[in-house]
Amino acid sequence: MIFLGESHLSRVVIEYLAHYHQERNHQGRNGQIIEPGEEVGLTEGRICCRKRLGGMLNYHYRDAALSYVQVLRHHAQSSAPVWLLAKASNVR
Repeated sequence: MIFLGESHLSRVVIEYLAHYHQERNHQGRNGQIIEPGEEVGLTEGRICCRKRLGGMLNYHYRDAALSYVQVLRHHAQSSAPVWLLAKASNVR
C-alpha cells in the first residue's frame, strides 16, 4: 500500500486497528476475537461481509435477524403483508 500523506496513513492505521481488535481471530487466544461485537456467535441470519481498506481486509459475519417488533414497525411503514416481511427477515 502506498500512503498519500500523513492523514491517509492515520486513517489506514485506524481501520487496521479496528479490524485487528474487533474482527480478526487470534491464534494466541484460541481463535477468539479481542473485542467481539454482538454479531459474534450468531447462528441465524444472512451472511454479510464488511470490507476495510478497499477490500484488503474482509470480515464475514451473520446479520442479526429482525425481531418481530421490528417487523411490525416496518409493516406500519410498508404495504407488504406482515407474514411476508417476517419471512423475508428470517423471523420465527
